[in-house]
Amino acid sequence: MKRTTLYAGITATLFCFAVGVLAAEGTTEPSNKPAATAKKNDKLDAKKQAAAKTKLVNINGASKEELMTLPNIGAAEAEKIIAGRPYGSKSWLMTRNVLPESTYVTLKALVVAKQPYEDSAKNAALYESKKK
Repeated sequence: MKRTTLYAGITATLFCFAVGVLAAEGTTEPSNKPAATAKKNDKLDAKKQAAAKTKLVNINGASKEELMTLPNIGAAEAEKIIAGRPYGSKSWLMTRNVLPESTYVTLKALVVAKQPYEDSAKNAALYESKKK
């Protein structure tokens, strides 16, 4: 499944590149894609660009005030995030019931879960001690 997603992403990227090259050259050849799909791709590209421009918040190291700058995160939610540290990935916010799924969906493009150590064995030991 991951490979299929990767191939789809690569194909979409190549298509967008080819369309951009044709547009730059002034070619007016008709596209084989329907207009609705092209609009959808434009919306996705705009979302990716907006997410790239925003500063991502590290849920493993952000202060309470930094967490409260995120949408739908108040003081109580920020404290729950801090209490549940460290996180192996940002999806742990939802899978460990720190935040509801609806809140997580709005946040997932704005947060990252940077690991405290470069050594994966040290990080694994951190998570093991947290389970007990």
